[in-house]
Amino acid sequence: MRKILIVSSDRENSETMKELSHKLGHSALVVSKKQTALEVLELNSDICLVIADVDLSNTEGKDLLQSIRERDSLKEIPIIITSGKIKMLEIDELLRLGAAYFVPKPIKEDYLAAYIKKLVP
Repeated sequence: MRKILIVSSDRENSETMKELSHKLGHSALVVSKKQTALEVLELNSDICLVIADVDLSNTEGKDLLQSIRERDSLKEIPIIITSGKIKMLEIDELLRLGAAYFVPKPIKEDYLAAYIKKLVP
């Protein structure tokens, strides 16, 4: 069983992603803030994937992605981003910053499941 970190302030989305993680045989930790996510990542070296909602307050989602990529101990962890509010240029920027995939909201479980399976074999 692999461990996935879900970072989202959207309760319904968090629950959907957590249930999907469990269906795929993984455990999931759920947090709603950037700083908490970074602390959890530092304390749990066995986290193999981050799924982050970039609709977090203001630029917190983008900041989280950048913070993960800047830390040597975390920069290899794959990141899937989700959002229902950003534009194509912002998606391109997040992918350039190191996100592996983008999943639009509302989340389609089959898309997210396919990406999780690719990143967490």
